[in-house]
Amino acid sequence: GLYARFRSMLPLEELEDPGARELYLALEEWWRNEAPPPGEGGSLLPEGLLSRVSNEALKTFVFEQNAGGAFSGDPERLVTDSVKRLRQKRLARRQREIVIAMRTRKDQNGVSGRRTLEDLLAEKIHVDDELQRLQGNW
Repeated sequence: GLYARFRSMLPLEELEDPGARELYLALEEWWRNEAPPPGEGGSLLPEGLLSRVSNEALKTFVFEQNAGGAFSGDPERLVTDSVKRLRQKRLARRQREIVIAMRTRKDQNGVSGRRTLEDLLAEKIHVDDELQRLQGNW
């Protein structure tokens, strides 16, 4: 189903925002206990999901987004695009962290400093490649 694919594309560990984490956990609990059997479809914003969210501001936000049509359209596309945006944001943030770390280590002398710089450069190249891939076709 859609949620199973979502879970495989976006592990909980990739979410830093507390509201996103709470919503993810509520969706996980809903999926384990109330999800319709495979092939029976279901709504992108299923009944019973928001009853598992304790943050009232988050509930209100999701209700408003739903009322505004944010969850209408092709559910597969909405999930794929959302996961892509989250990954891009996470990778861009990591890219900035690596650049800062490289600048601070550039002045270090010795093998240890050089090795750390090489590791950071390798990670930066990997992150750059991932960002390029995400900006192209997913």
